[in-house]
Amino acid sequence: MGQFWQRRLSGADGELERCGRVYQLQEGARYRLPTEAEWEYACRAGTATRYWTGDSPETLVTGGNVPDKTFRDDYVKNYRQQLQYATISGNDGFVNPAPVGSFQPNPFGLYDTHGNVWEWCYDGYFSDFYARRISDDPVAPNNDLRVIRGGCFM
Repeated sequence: MGQFWQRRLSGADGELERCGRVYQLQEGARYRLPTEAEWEYACRAGTATRYWTGDSPETLVTGGNVPDKTFRDDYVKNYRQQLQYATISGNDGFVNPAPVGSFQPNPFGLYDTHGNVWEWCYDGYFSDFYARRISDDPVAPNNDLRVIRGGCFM
């Protein structure tokens, strides 16, 4: 799934400046988004399963804020209609984005790699990129769309 990069980038400069003050980023150091392959490696944290929490989507309720019973019930109550996509049966307790660190970290100690909010990757988005079967840290060429990973709360 891709997001229009240039439209979002203008607001990111101010946010990066704010984060630099909050997290005391090293002056003069260069930072970039992770490639999709780097993101997948960090997310899975050395596990051999589909998600770092296990192979079943139902296990995600322990590791992230994902579309679940909490969100589904709130949606039906507020919009008086069923969701048009699948949700898990678990209940994480959050209808909207959860505060960072509300769930268990993965084995690398990273929080919120599954669910909560989408995360941008460095790679440009191309719908047929994996058909090219590049295996060593494939980085898709730059374009106006970026790969997003991680899933979200809804």
